[in-house]
Amino acid sequence: MASRAPRHTFPPVHDLLRDIGIATIAATAVGVLAHRLRQPIILAYLAAGALIGPVGLGWVAAGENIEVISEIGLVLLLFIIGLEMDLRQLIASGRQLLVAGGGHAMAAGCTIAEEHFEVFERALQQVAHEWLDAETLSRRLATDGPLLPEYRRADVVDALHKEVWGQGFAPPVFSEEVEVVSQRLVGEKHLALKLKHQGTPVDGIWFGHTEPLPAKAVLAFRLDADEWQGVRRVRFLVEAVGE
Repeated sequence: MASRAPRHTFPPVHDLLRDIGIATIAATAVGVLAHRLRQPIILAYLAAGALIGPVGLGWVAAGENIEVISEIGLVLLLFIIGLEMDLRQLIASGRQLLVAGGGHAMAAGCTIAEEHFEVFERALQQVAHEWLDAETLSRRLATDGPLLPEYRRADVVDALHKEVWGQGFAPPVFSEEVEVVSQRLVGEKHLALKLKHQGTPVDGIWFGHTEPLPAKAVLAFRLDADEWQGVRRVRFLVEAVGE
């Protein structure tokens, strides 16, 4: 698990905007040149950064500005990659095995005859092997650190549930050491927990997990609430356990 980095002091806005403008113009100009030369656009952006950075012309030299621009560039790059990954190609890779299928670039579904499932699974794994590397397949869970006890309330859970969360804007995930008082399997595939969070009893549930936890564990969890006999109580939805 990784904790989200603490907020840092940003550079002056006018200097930052100037450097972003320089980076944008340079990336556009070098990108157009790369397109005409039939070169990868990613290499063009890297070349533009080297050109205007401290090792090149030095037009953008402030370390704080470079850090912010690089973060913006990374977000835009991931967004572009997401747009270019057409999930329909995954379906097309096993088209002869499908009963039905369809979708669009960001979501797709299909129906597979039971006798063809293993063949389709192997084809899908082959596509994933060609597209994805080990780093991409490694799960990294960013957390917001410990949960302050004053926020362990049902109304806070309600407020969080009213927000719109999604890709790149995940709901808060907290992480800290808790005491595991008791644990038992529910429905043979979920782990129901009785925890002590900063000395206060709280229920927890880890869906899809059956391995027992030690007496004390660093858990990553989201906030939820359930109701029992007319009383709403906060519970922890466990996402992961620290090593």
